[in-house]
Amino acid sequence: MRLSFLLVFLGGFMLSISAQQQTKISVPLSAQVRVAEAPPDFNAHVQNLEMSNHFGDHYKAIIKSNRAALADKYPKRYDKQAPSALRGASPNAPTVNFKVEGNNHHGSVPNDNDVAISNAGILISVINSSFIYYDTKNQQQIASGWLNDYISHLNITSSKYDPKVIYDPDADRFIVIFLSGYTYQTSRIVVAFSSTNNPTDPWNVYILPGNSLANNTWSDYPVVGINKHDLFIGINTFFNGSQNNSGFHESCFWQVSLTEGYQGATNLNTLYYSDILQNQSAIFNITPMRGAREGYGPDMYLLSNRNIQASNDTIFVLHVSNTVASGNAQLSVTPVKSDLTYFLPPVGKQFNSDDLTLNDSRVLGGFYENGNIQFVQSCLDTSNGLGGIYHGFISGLPNSPSCTAQLISDTLKDLGFPNIASTAVNAGEEEAFIGFVYTSPLDSTGMGALYMDNYRQYSPLSIIKKGENAVNVLPSSPERWGDYSGIQRKYNEPCRVWFSGSFGKPGGHYGTYIGECFVDSICRVETPTEPEVVYNPGVLYPNPSSAGEFIYVDFLLDEDDFILATVYDMLGKRVAEIWEDGAKAGNNRITFNTLPLSQGAYILVLSSSTSGEKLLTKKFVVKK
Repeated sequence: MRLSFLLVFLGGFMLSISAQQQTKISVPLSAQVRVAEAPPDFNAHVQNLEMSNHFGDHYKAIIKSNRAALADKYPKRYDKQAPSALRGASPNAPTVNFKVEGNNHHGSVPNDNDVAISNAGILISVINSSFIYYDTKNQQQIASGWLNDYISHLNITSSKYDPKVIYDPDADRFIVIFLSGYTYQTSRIVVAFSSTNNPTDPWNVYILPGNSLANNTWSDYPVVGINKHDLFIGINTFFNGSQNNSGFHESCFWQVSLTEGYQGATNLNTLYYSDILQNQSAIFNITPMRGAREGYGPDMYLLSNRNIQASNDTIFVLHVSNTVASGNAQLSVTPVKSDLTYFLPPVGKQFNSDDLTLNDSRVLGGFYENGNIQFVQSCLDTSNGLGGIYHGFISGLPNSPSCTAQLISDTLKDLGFPNIASTAVNAGEEEAFIGFVYTSPLDSTGMGALYMDNYRQYSPLSIIKKGENAVNVLPSSPERWGDYSGIQRKYNEPCRVWFSGSFGKPGGHYGTYIGECFVDSICRVETPTEPEVVYNPGVLYPNPSSAGEFIYVDFLLDEDDFILATVYDMLGKRVAEIWEDGAKAGNNRITFNTLPLSQGAYILVLSSSTSGEKLLTKKFVVKK
C-alpha cells in the first residue's frame, strides 16, 4: 500500500455566510406500519441502462473534460513490485471477524449500500431497492423485503431508490430514509422511524416533499446523519429533464425532530435550508457529520466541497447552532482551506474493457467530536494516476477551523467510495476504520478496509470480499460502480466496525457484502477520568485493570510528608519505584498507568520517605 502523508499546517480562511432561506414545514404522519408483515407486492422498478445524467449535459461535460485532462497529465502506473510498501511499519491490519452476503441484487444500478447495527446486534442492510433485518448474534435473517413495503399502503407507484439507514445509540432506535420519484411532480423523501429497538415492530412513516419550495425541482442523492436531537438529510435538487441548463439546481438539507419521529407525532416539525451560499457558486452535496463515539448537540456540523472541479482545496463547514424544537436554529457556513489539494478521481480499471466510474470528489462520510472532524472522499493520486482516498482532519471548531489531510492509495488498485467510522474509546482519540471498494486490471472488483491508529499511521488493507468477476451491467462504459458505501461502529463494542459495500459477481452482476472488522489491540474499556472516581481512602480502583488503564489510589495523611510509591511482584521483588515527592496533609490521590506492566498480579506500597513507615499496601491485577 502506498501512503502519502502531507501534514503541513495551513490556517483556514474565515468567511461566515448566513442561510438566506430557512423554511418551516410541518409534515403529517402518513402511517404506522409493520414492515416485516407487508403483503406481497410486485415491487416493479424501471432502471435506465445509461449512465446517470443528473447533472445535465453541462455539468456532465465539465466532469468528463476535467477527468480527461487529469488522465492525460497523471496516467495510471501500476507498481507490481511494491504492493504494500509500508506494511512493516504500520499497525496491524483489521481482522474480518464475520462476513455474510447481503441483499439480493434487484437490478438497480448501482447498489447504493448502507448498513446500521444496534447495541443488541440487530443489523439492517439496505440497497437499491431492498432491505434485510439480520440477527448477528444468532447469525440468522429476521426479515427481508423491499423499500416499497414501508409505503405499500400509500399507493405510491414511482420508483423507490437511494436508501439510507441509521442507528441512534442514544434512543436505541433505527431510521430508514429513501427517495421516490424522479420528477418534481412525483418526488418524495420517505422517512421511517422505528417505534422500538426491534425493526419488526411498527414504524412511524412520514413523507417529506421532494419539491418542497414548489420550484419545479426534485430531490436526489440523500446523505444523512443525526445528533442527540435531530435528523439531518442532505439532498440535491434538479430540474425536470432540462435541456437548456445544467439540470442541477442547488444542494439543500432538512433538519427533522427525532423525538417526534420516534413517538409517532401527528405532525413532524422540520426545517428546510436552501439558497445556502446565496450569491456564490453553488456547492454540490452536503454531508452531515455523525458523532464519533456517541451523539452530540444541540449543534450539528455538515461538510461540502467543490467536488466536480479538476482540483480544489476548499472545504465548506456548515454549522447549525440549535435544534428544531428550540425555534432558534441558525446556519452559518465557513470555507476552510486544506493543506492538501483534492483532485477529481479517475475511472477505475477492471480486467475487462469496462471501466468503473468513481463519480466525483464529494465528501462521502465523516464524524465529529469535541471540536474536531474527520472525513473521507474519493480522490486522484497524482503520483500514479490511481484512485485513492482523501482523509481530512478539521480542528478548531467552531471559531478557528483549520484543515489538514492525508492521501491513502495503493500501488495496484483503484480505491473508491470510502466511508469512515471512529473506533475511539476515550475522548480525544483519533483512531478510525475506513472501508472502501476497489478494482484493478489484475483483480476482480471487491471490498476492503484499513485501520488508522492514534498516531495517524495506517495499516495495510484487509480484503473483506474478493470480487468474483468484473461488473458488466450497462451496455456502455464506464459502468456505475456505486454512490455510497455503508459503515458504522457498534457503539457498545467500539473496536468492532460493520461495513457494507459492492463486489463483482459471476455474470457481471453486482453483489452486496457485509463484514465485521476489528483490531485486537484496540479492544479495550474506556479509561475512567478522575471526576468519575469518588474519594475513598484505602481503595485501589479499578481492580483488576486492563493494560494501559490508569489506577487510582486514595490515601489520607495526618501531616505533610514525603511519600514513596513502589510496585512489587507477588514474590516480593521490586518492579519499579513509580513516584516520590512531597504530599500535603489531608486527602490525597495517586494515579498511575499500568501500560509498563505485564499481565499479572502486583503489590503497591505507599511509604513515608521520612520515617520508612508503610502507609498503605494494596494488591492489584493487570489483565491483557
